Amino acid sequence: MNKIIKTNLEIKDWFAQLQDKVDMWITDPPYPFENQNGTKRFQHIDGQDLMYSRMTWADLQTIFSDMLKVTNPGGRAYVFCNRDGLFITKELLEKTGWTFRNLIVWDKKNMGMGYHWRNQAEYICYVSNGSVKKYIKDQPNIFSFKKPTDKDALPAISYSPSGISPKPYQIWDKIMVAQLGDGENVADPFAGSDPLSAAILMNPDIQARLGKAFVNIF
Repeated sequence: MNKIIKTNLEIKDWFAQLQDKVDMWITDPPYPFENQNGTKRFQHIDGQDLMYSRMTWADLQTIFSDMLKVTNPGGRAYVFCNRDGLFITKELLEKTGWTFRNLIVWDKKNMGMGYHWRNQAEYICYVSNGSVKKYIKDQPNIFSFKKPTDKDALPAISYSPSGISPKPYQIWDKIMVAQLGDGENVADPFAGSDPLSAAILMNPDIQARLGKAFVNIF
């Protein structure tokens, strides 16, 4: 059964509201730095920007710990991070008890900003709660999807406020297709424009295998 829960509760309360434990997390946390793209849209001032509230590294460490507490043994987490947050994100995940498995590269196909090589990639830390139930074999750790634009908008699936997600929902799809077990639960505590729901609703195979999906519009 596919059950999507959306809530505006404070994030700590959201974890307490989960009805079942989670087998797979896929999320892009609100890191405590601004994106240096020159548009000022992501300017980080007193914990706020024009998209959402930022969290401190201490807050995110607590979130990673809370995620682990409600994860079934063998559960997995896929946590987005960029170049600036890569090393500390991996460190905090391991510090809170997650086992690091691999680093996935999101190849955005288009060059971004940067003076010491232009950034064409972001990263996803793949970690687990102990031994993994289902290993991934014969799959490369590079996902090549262009960053969504206005033409990719799916307004019927909560893509807001701009109508698009900053991350392609196809990444959520690819991860679930590769590793979701029958009846397993997935969650995104920082869903934002909700690419998890998009991936589920666009793929009948995922719907058939999914237990429940828990989404927090943060």
